[in-house]
Amino acid sequence: MPTVIVSSDKDIFQLIDDTTSVWLSKGAAVTHYDFAKFTEENGIVPSQVIDLKALMGDKSDNIPGVRGVGEGTALKLLIRYGDLDNVYAHIGELTNGEQKNLLRDKEQAYLSKELATIRLDVPIDYQLDDLKIVYPLPSKAYDMMVSLGFKTLLKRFSFAGKEEHETAEMDCREVVIENEAELKALAEDFCRAGGGAVCVTYSEVSIAVDRSVSYKVVIADDLLSPMTAHGVMTAIKPIFTSGLDLTVYSVKSLMHLLKEDYGIELQSRVFDLSIAAYVNDCSKGGSDIGGVLTAYGFDDNRCTAAAMLALKEKLTLSLDEKGLLSLYENMELPLAYVLYDMERAGFKVDTAMLRGLENKYEEELTQLTQSIYQCAGKVFNIASPKQLGELLFDNLQLPPQKKTKTGWSVDNEVLSSLRYAHPVIDLILRYRTISKLNSTYAVGLQRLTQSDDKVRTVFNQTLTQTGRLSSTEPNLQNIPVRTDEGRELRKAFIADEGNSLVCADYSQIELRLLAHCSGDQTLIEAFKSGKDIHRFTAAKVHGVPEERVTKEQRREAKAVNFGIIYGMSDFGLANQLGGISISKAKAFIDSFFRIYSGVKDYMAENVRFAKENGYVCTIKGRIRYINELKSPKHATRQFGERVAMNMPLQGSAADIIKIAMINLHRALREKGLAARMIMQVHDELIVECPDAEVDCVKRIVKECMEGAADLKVPLVAEVSVGKDWYSAK
Repeated sequence: MPTVIVSSDKDIFQLIDDTTSVWLSKGAAVTHYDFAKFTEENGIVPSQVIDLKALMGDKSDNIPGVRGVGEGTALKLLIRYGDLDNVYAHIGELTNGEQKNLLRDKEQAYLSKELATIRLDVPIDYQLDDLKIVYPLPSKAYDMMVSLGFKTLLKRFSFAGKEEHETAEMDCREVVIENEAELKALAEDFCRAGGGAVCVTYSEVSIAVDRSVSYKVVIADDLLSPMTAHGVMTAIKPIFTSGLDLTVYSVKSLMHLLKEDYGIELQSRVFDLSIAAYVNDCSKGGSDIGGVLTAYGFDDNRCTAAAMLALKEKLTLSLDEKGLLSLYENMELPLAYVLYDMERAGFKVDTAMLRGLENKYEEELTQLTQSIYQCAGKVFNIASPKQLGELLFDNLQLPPQKKTKTGWSVDNEVLSSLRYAHPVIDLILRYRTISKLNSTYAVGLQRLTQSDDKVRTVFNQTLTQTGRLSSTEPNLQNIPVRTDEGRELRKAFIADEGNSLVCADYSQIELRLLAHCSGDQTLIEAFKSGKDIHRFTAAKVHGVPEERVTKEQRREAKAVNFGIIYGMSDFGLANQLGGISISKAKAFIDSFFRIYSGVKDYMAENVRFAKENGYVCTIKGRIRYINELKSPKHATRQFGERVAMNMPLQGSAADIIKIAMINLHRALREKGLAARMIMQVHDELIVECPDAEVDCVKRIVKECMEGAADLKVPLVAEVSVGKDWYSAK
């Protein structure tokens, strides 16, 4: 039957025949091509497009073609001989240059033809009638759009069985408030009902006492009403201070809004949807309430608060069925209050030192710029990937490594692989390091420092899929420590006058968890006896006494110990250690699994369980679904297997330090100390306290961290003190 294809891809031209035509779109213009028009315009028939690409190639699709054969030559050959086979059958009739090119790249030409050919033999199990659109769309279409996050599309279609979706029952009344008395009356009704859901923005307040009685409160225009945002929040203050049961999107964000903008202390009992949704399935959710509601199949267009109540019911039931209510109620929800206090406290910085570092970095960048220009033999924009690529691969003729959509890649991985090819590479890498330190930290931190000389990061509790916290605005968990310059930055983070910083780190917590979870007796006994685990592993691998292990052997063993946790391959280990062969790296890994056979069995069991059940979990029951294991792509499935090996360990470590934070926060308050937690960096906690409290705080921190979990091996926290972050470490 007549078939029309609309596309902007000229490869589709090869499909044109007596019943198939193409509308080629280019910007706003669309041109129709049938068999006659294509042949007239191009001089070849549509089926010859494949042979054309076989000869001339196509850089946009990475089709190599024959070197030295352009479009003109390719067209001439096809018009004369018809197809690639016939070109090679008559190769003796061609010029010497053409013969040389075609014979040299014959294999490449046939590969190019295969790459350019659109396959027409894909098995299709549907009849055409099966593909007719039925409207309203079926309920499963709604479920699919929800799962894919197509929030806008949900508003544009009708769905059969939509009445089954819970938000359809909501009766939401839109109320335009023109005076404070009207809003107070709504707040009083809410309080009399004993609570409900509240969603507050600067232009709208959504309130629901249950799923059938809800209000979308629109604040009247200033011309009609003298009410301000402050007046609105004052009118509904009892909702937040009367000890009610509230459903909110994010209790931490709400507390900041109430306290910092309106001076209101939240005193209500809260169900936090963002945290509950994250605990239920860390892959679902969004950066706002709309994203979370959509991810769980709720439409917030009618009334956000009513949808929030419906989602609360759904999440509570799901958390209970999965055995995750305790994780939500006893760990994640209490932690939100701890993080709020940490964000409020902030971390003091030495702005004078940051200015000094800025000047120092600017001076070095100026010197590096001149050295790079001199070494390169030209002036160019060092920060421009395009210009840098042209310098390295066109001017200096260095071997290109990989391509991006915009040209040759010049990322740090590529530059590091070329560092011995030309002296300019080391200069450019150094320039990037110093430029990053200057812009992100020396200058960036000054911009984010508030009037009390403190920076206040935002701890993201619902972002990572392992349960770890992350930090933004600024990211204080990413202060570099591997270089001298990076470590020097920590000197700028200081304690207030008369205070000190108490820093505590878990010692090798993921390896200790590996011993606990795997039950490997050799590893367990090594930790119980206080061995240096890296030296112990090196001694076992090399068959030498521990006291004879060299620094290099210990370094290699350390890489293996930590690499095993992340499912590192022999190639990955060889790459990390540098200078060793893949076979030697494989021998290291094989030796590790011979020594710690229980670890190998544990890792294999994690992968088996994940493939069978679709998820893995931590020692506290946190679940991570691993959809990558179902991927048709081998590399993606391999990634899923590494996740299955690592997540129970990394996630368990995250759980343990969260418990430690909750217990430490409570202990400092119960003892009436002025000390306060101000920072968490994965396995590290930082507490600021008056000098007089240091000894007491050190003891409490160590007790809370080491008592956060009962493992088969000792859980060890190393505590140190200093006036700044650098000296405390």
